[in-house]
Amino acid sequence: MSLTVGEGEFVALVGSNNAGKSTLVNALTGLVPLRSGTKHWRGEDVTRSSTRELARHGMVQVPEGHQLFPEMTVAENLMVGGAVCKGTDRKQTTARVMELFPRLEERTRQRAGTLSGGEQQMLAIACGLMAGPRLLILDEPSLGLSPKIVQTVFAALTELHRQGLAILVIEQNLKVSLAHAERGYVLERGRVVFDADSASLARDDRVTAAYLGIS
Repeated sequence: MSLTVGEGEFVALVGSNNAGKSTLVNALTGLVPLRSGTKHWRGEDVTRSSTRELARHGMVQVPEGHQLFPEMTVAENLMVGGAVCKGTDRKQTTARVMELFPRLEERTRQRAGTLSGGEQQMLAIACGLMAGPRLLILDEPSLGLSPKIVQTVFAALTELHRQGLAILVIEQNLKVSLAHAERGYVLERGRVVFDADSASLARDDRVTAAYLGIS
């Protein structure tokens, strides 16, 4: 498969269970080694770069299932997320994420494990932002959340995109992801079967068939 995210783009990668979405994103961020093919970041071959090196370059992943430190407070989780930032940037970035997610500011001393599912997802995104990404990759950000919280999360992503951040969102939620992204890929059995602007994909009955795994 071939996948491209341009500077400042909001791209969705959608598909049913076992389509290969998480494997692909883990390969992009170095968590899964490539068996073949190459990865390029801003004109540089980063095929052999580690996850840490890619994060320092600005390719940051928010993993499926939050992956927070439950016994640590909201503020402490943010501090870990900002470990790759310089001290002068961390204060500004913290203020930015608190403005984006005001609910977290009310809970800075609360342990992450005691937050609601929606709050944990907000914190996971905030931790990713603390690393100062140029590309933010989110794996199933709507998983297990109520429709209202899903809208809140995607509204925040839309605002980040408006500010110039490139975003790649991996989702099963076809309707929500295509409603917010500019462009999308549909993955089926490890292959990209459709690649077009979001409006075209949303109107295409074949996309629904591929998304539902109907052959």
